[in-house]
Amino acid sequence: MVANRSPAMPSEIAEQLQLFALSSSAASPTDELETLCLEAIAALPEEAVAMRKGNRNVMNKLVGWVMKSSKGRADAKAVKEVLERIKSR
Repeated sequence: MVANRSPAMPSEIAEQLQLFALSSSAASPTDELETLCLEAIAALPEEAVAMRKGNRNVMNKLVGWVMKSSKGRADAKAVKEVLERIKSR
């Protein structure tokens, strides 16, 4: 930002570069997080079944998959909350 001056606000630049974390405090994170979580469940069906049966350790693998697919932008705590919500459906 120092080398390449811009009239845009820093928050606008961060939004364009997708630097904001996907957490419960972003504009519409739950939709994007939920989509990523559903993709993780589809990609790892055995782990999803184990999670639904109560195996808490498997959730970390699903969270890791979401973190990887979001390139580290997803908030792990928010991902766990979304997975818990999906599990209880």
